[in-house]
Amino acid sequence: LGGASSRAFCQRRRDAQVMKRARSNVVRYAEKEETFDEVAARAAEIKEVIDGLKKFRQRIIDDTTSLAKKIKAPQKKLKEALAKHPDILKIDSSLIELEKELNELGYGQ
Repeated sequence: LGGASSRAFCQRRRDAQVMKRARSNVVRYAEKEETFDEVAARAAEIKEVIDGLKKFRQRIIDDTTSLAKKIKAPQKKLKEALAKHPDILKIDSSLIELEKELNELGYGQ
């Protein structure tokens, strides 16, 4: 009788150790998964912002080009205006920063 209770005690102890390791592994896996999801979500957000900025930049160029054609401005003046356009300059610097951050996250384009 004493041997059976000893075996049962050892079995419960092993079961407790297995459960403890399993919980530990689940917590570690959940932390990794959460971190991965956060990084992936941030990367997706950055890509969305980059796409929006590129579309906005192109719209500025298209609108400025259209206006330049209407007033028959020389091509050289148009290129100068676009090169100095404050919104385009700001967008370009933002794109560089966002692409750098995306590369740091490991989701470079």
